Amino acid sequence: MKLFHFTNAKINKLIPKMEEYSYLPKELSIINDPVIWLSNLPKIPSDQIMKYRYTVDVSDNDPDLHFDKGQQIAAQIFQLISDNEVPIWYYLTREINISEIYEWNGAEYVKVTDDK
Repeated sequence: MKLFHFTNAKINKLIPKMEEYSYLPKELSIINDPVIWLSNLPKIPSDQIMKYRYTVDVSDNDPDLHFDKGQQIAAQIFQLISDNEVPIWYYLTREINISEIYEWNGAEYVKVTDDK
């Protein structure tokens, strides 16, 4: 499946790190291990726009891909009272190659080509 990572850093490979993001639900941002946060949505419904969006391809059965089922239930409830699509957050505990890079141009994410 395609998942998305958002950051202000220009990188070539996603590597697990200890990071907290203000756009993550608080219960997810307290994981005390190095991880890579991944969303199922290509845009975060938040006021905080990150400069880069990285796309990765991960198998649903990847043993290093984790998902909080309680967070999914909370997202489904929030979806009932909100017009915004709610992301499902996953975290990966291993390095992964990036398949696509997009950069925020002030209005939308635009694909970065190899010659840029």
